[in-house]
Amino acid sequence: MLITLSQKSDKPLYQQVVDQIKVQILHGQLSGGEALPSIRSLAQELTTSVITIKRAYAELEQEGYIYTRQGLGSFVSELNKKEIQEVQLKEVDTMLEQGIKRAIDLGLDLNQITQMVKNIYNRRDK
Repeated sequence: MLITLSQKSDKPLYQQVVDQIKVQILHGQLSGGEALPSIRSLAQELTTSVITIKRAYAELEQEGYIYTRQGLGSFVSELNKKEIQEVQLKEVDTMLEQGIKRAIDLGLDLNQITQMVKNIYNRRDK
């Protein structure tokens, strides 16, 4: 499992861990049932505090991405394709919403925004 933390990021360290583990789960780099590193070993590997990793794992567990077995450790939850697709669609929705809000703030109208989306869509294969 590859995680890179940046002290310069606006996001807190625990959130960087959460985000990167989520991406790895959603892209199939971490499979259901796969064991995650222990809190202590991941903290050592990332040279961060145990509290940071504990908070990240707690959030991931609360959101259903991982589960913990007493004495055994933390594991990736089995997510079905529908759940994964829902999370991915929500992510795209959030990004589009932010982009559209920004476009409106810049004075663009619906036709201009729609044309920009079409242009971006058409460039995807180039």
